[in-house]
Amino acid sequence: MAEQPWFSKTHPAKELHRLIGTWRHEAMIPGFEKPFVSTVRCTWIKKDLLLLMKSTGKKGGPPSATAVIGADDTNNKLEMLYCDARGVTRIYDITLNKTEFCWERKAKGFSQKLVCKFSKDGRSINGEAFKAVNGGRMQHDMMWIYQRTR
Repeated sequence: MAEQPWFSKTHPAKELHRLIGTWRHEAMIPGFEKPFVSTVRCTWIKKDLLLLMKSTGKKGGPPSATAVIGADDTNNKLEMLYCDARGVTRIYDITLNKTEFCWERKAKGFSQKLVCKFSKDGRSINGEAFKAVNGGRMQHDMMWIYQRTR
C-alpha cells in the first residue's frame, strides 16, 4: 500500500518504542507494608503505530490488565484503551516526551493520573499515581516503579 500523503513520519506512537520490552512493576500502595509486584510486557501490534501492554498481576495485588496505545492520525493525540481482570474498561489520554510518560482520565465519578519519569539510561521508570473521586481534587494514590528485565 502506498504511503498516504497525510501520514506523518513523526507519528507520536513511534516514541512508544522506549516501552518495548519486559518490565518488573512494583506498586507501593499506602497502608501496605510491601509493594505489589507484577510483570508488564510491551510489544508492537503494528510497529510504530499500535503498542500492546499486558500486565500479569498476583493474587491480592493490582489485577492483570491489557492496554492498547495508539494515536489518531489526524490529531496525533495518543490514547490508551484499557481493561483488566475486574472487568474495568477505561480510555486514558497519553502524553509522552523525552523525560515523561503520563496517562490521564477525567471522568465524573473517578479520575486518575499517572506521571512517570524515565531514567537517563531508559532502564527504569518511576511514577506517581493520583486519583479523584466524585469531582474532588487529585490526591496521591500510589507510587510505581518499572525496572526493565528484557
